[in-house]
Amino acid sequence: MLSLAEIGLDAQIFARLLEQNKRSPGFLKKLFNLYIRNGEQLQQHFAHAHQQGDWSAMRLHAHTLKSSSLTVGLQGISQQARRLEACCQAEQDPQRLSVALQQQWQQVIPQLQAYLEQQER
Repeated sequence: MLSLAEIGLDAQIFARLLEQNKRSPGFLKKLFNLYIRNGEQLQQHFAHAHQQGDWSAMRLHAHTLKSSSLTVGLQGISQQARRLEACCQAEQDPQRLSVALQQQWQQVIPQLQAYLEQQER
């Protein structure tokens, strides 16, 4: 299993989230489940906007994923989404960066879910 640093999770932000979870049990699980569900939807919306050639929508979806990832402390995904957002702002082909983001998501999210399950025990 990857460490928090390898997942790209900011330790200070995660520590604050853990404190919140102590005050409100189940908070962390709800937060990350919502993040994952919304992140997957944003990536689907991004792909649809890409097919339509809608630069504004692609930029918005990348920006939203960047911001929500930063909020929960997932810096690696946030940085990748930031690069994708900049690419869309410049109206450059986002395919390579989009694939890289999807690959990072597919690596990080299962590891994050496993880590969160361990925290619940």
